[in-house]
Amino acid sequence: MVQIVYKGANEEKKNLILDAAKKRFALMGYSKTSMIEIAKEIGISKATLYYYYPDKVALFTEVLRQEMDQFIVLMDEVRSNTNSLEGGLRAYIDLRANVFMRMVNVGRASMAEIPGLSQTLPPYLKSFSEREFSIVKDIMLYGVKEGYFTEAVVDDLVNLYLDSLKGLPIIAMREKYKNSELPKFISELKDQFALFNKLIVSSKLK
Repeated sequence: MVQIVYKGANEEKKNLILDAAKKRFALMGYSKTSMIEIAKEIGISKATLYYYYPDKVALFTEVLRQEMDQFIVLMDEVRSNTNSLEGGLRAYIDLRANVFMRMVNVGRASMAEIPGLSQTLPPYLKSFSEREFSIVKDIMLYGVKEGYFTEAVVDDLVNLYLDSLKGLPIIAMREKYKNSELPKFISELKDQFALFNKLIVSSKLK
């Protein structure tokens, strides 16, 4: 993978490119977004855009990486402010629902449909998953301290929890909702997550 290094004013221009790309990808999807449109939106030449990103896959990968990093920062804040299992899970669920639309690019990324993404994205996904697992595990360990379950089941419980939460939005988006109905979707998603939290808290796994 090519590593791109930015210095000085280049960093500011890179951020302008990423902001424009994020909006385009979220609105139009990957296939209907062109590098030319992104360049025109921020008033740079196509050649300048390619100076920063050699192709659309590289740009899309950087957008996804930035969104995942921002999500991790917010999850770290939840972990830092957590002092109980129920409170931590509730805060985590509120965060997931609130940033769902900001993370829409991640949900639309299909490595099978975007040639080259399967080579560029996996390292970032692996890092993101490991960091998310660590954060949620720290929250789940409050359940051990509070007597809800033993430490022996925590890793399996975290995996089950995260897999279930990832699946709920995907199913709902595919089966029930259009863009005009997203506020309703977010509301119902929070209800589903809250129910899942209640099941975890009341599980008493020993």
